[in-house]
Amino acid sequence: MVNLCMDNFPKRQARKLYLVMFYSPDCAHCQTVEPHLQHIAHALQTEPDIVVGAIDCTNTSNHGVCKQHNITGYPSIFAIGWRHLVQYSGGASEAQIQSWFDKLRNKRSTRSSGGSEACPTGLFARHKSVVPLCVDHFPDEAAKHPWLVVLYKQRNDIREPVVAAAKDLGRQGRKKQKERLLNLARRYNFDVDEAHDFRDLGSSDAFVKLGALCCDCRQEEQAFCKDLHARWRSRRLPLALWMSRERQDLLEDPITARHLVWFALSHLKLVSARQHSRSEL
Repeated sequence: MVNLCMDNFPKRQARKLYLVMFYSPDCAHCQTVEPHLQHIAHALQTEPDIVVGAIDCTNTSNHGVCKQHNITGYPSIFAIGWRHLVQYSGGASEAQIQSWFDKLRNKRSTRSSGGSEACPTGLFARHKSVVPLCVDHFPDEAAKHPWLVVLYKQRNDIREPVVAAAKDLGRQGRKKQKERLLNLARRYNFDVDEAHDFRDLGSSDAFVKLGALCCDCRQEEQAFCKDLHARWRSRRLPLALWMSRERQDLLEDPITARHLVWFALSHLKLVSARQHSRSEL
């Protein structure tokens, strides 16, 4: 079993699939589970694309990794890689952990993340501005563009505000980004960060891509949304997530076009987050 740390910790887009235990050396449950993972590692040692490892969250150099994965208890077991970032929530026996991990191994996804026609369209079947997302096509920190992702159930009345935000944040022909931003600021009464270098935005790309994942359209997405809820410690739907190379964040406010646009532009540091706090919106 590999000792993991901040320098060698895997990312979601890793070409290998990692079975990872976040632990504390003083944790009795961790000491019970560790031999199980050792046995699993031994059984899979001939698999070149599989790695079993553990990371000590009491080591100060690893605090950033453990915080990023919202680790609040030990042991916490994850499968990471092959575009998976899934937390284990079953029993502590070796057979249960092995069975869960084998299912992920057998469902290897080689398709790119960021939306696909294979994903259920849910509430947005007629709206091309909103990208349908699903388990095998979900943006991560390796995505080229930042993403604003809305998780919802079909009974949620969010079609109108999400479509409106997608049109505001989406591609607008050859219109320059600075002009587009100023128009958005006037419409929503946001203050533009004058220190921002608008040249970094290019001339025609979207500020951010907006996608939607239907949490009750298919069984796969139900389990995926459950894992995301556990990771973010939230049970509310609908909710919005910011996904980029720099950070991931959760929007806990009601899903309105104004909230979504502010959430995206504040993370892009294009509008003032201080003057437009969530409570003020």
